[in-house]
Amino acid sequence: LDLTNCRKALLAHNTIDCGDDGLCMKAGIGEKGLKDGPCKDILIIDNTVLHAHGGFVIGSDVSGGMENIVVKNNRFMGTDIGLRFKSSYGRGGATKNIYIEDIYMTDIVDDAIHFETTYENKQIGVDANGGATQLFAPDFKDIHINRVTCRGAENAISAHGEEGMVHDITIENSTFYYKKNATDIDDACKITTRNVTMTKGI
Repeated sequence: LDLTNCRKALLAHNTIDCGDDGLCMKAGIGEKGLKDGPCKDILIIDNTVLHAHGGFVIGSDVSGGMENIVVKNNRFMGTDIGLRFKSSYGRGGATKNIYIEDIYMTDIVDDAIHFETTYENKQIGVDANGGATQLFAPDFKDIHINRVTCRGAENAISAHGEEGMVHDITIENSTFYYKKNATDIDDACKITTRNVTMTKGI
C-alpha cells in the first residue's frame, strides 16, 4: 500500500499480503518532491502485514518530507523487515513528528528495525547516489518508537548513514528476540535506546 504525498489519511483494520513494502509512505524525488510537499497527518492503526519487504516503511522517496505520522497497534508477520526507513542522495528529505508504538512482529527475515541511506532501487536501475548528486540527502530524525515486541528476527536494530542522516531517534520499552546481531549501528547514526531488552537465540 503506497501512499505518496498523502495528507490527512486514516488506514485502519487492513490485512496486507504483498510482494513489496506493506504500509509505505513516500514524498517524491528531488525538486519535484519538494514542490509537491510532505506526506503528513496520517494515522495507521490496527493493521496486519504479511510477507512484505517491510511492514511499515518510510521511503525511499522522501524529498517532500514526512510530518505528523502515528503508527499504532500494528502486526507484522513474516516480513523481510519490520520498521524500514530507506533513502539515498537525490531522494532524501526530513522527517518530523513520527510516532510508532505498540508494534508486534513475528518471524522477521532480516532486521526488526532498519535505517538505510544508500538505498538503490535495482528493479528500475536508479543509482544509489541519485546520479552522483549530493543534494537531497536523507534526514531521518524526530522518530519515536515505543513498545515494540519482536519474536524472531535475524537482527534487532541496524542503521547505516553519514553524519546527520540518522539522528534524534528514540527506541523505548521494547523487546527483541534475534538470531545474529542485537545492533549494527554506524557511529554517525544517533539512536537512543531506553528500557530495551535484546535476547539472542530465539
